[in-house]
Amino acid sequence: IRPDRQTLYWSATWPKEVEQLARQFLYNAYK
Repeated sequence: IRPDRQTLYWSATWPKEVEQLARQFLYNAYK
């Protein structure tokens, strides 16, 4: 499974709030 597909999979199962938090966390981690 490619990382982007894994992210899409998790995003589909997570609530929007959790998705936003995870997205911010990953964005900050890569920056």
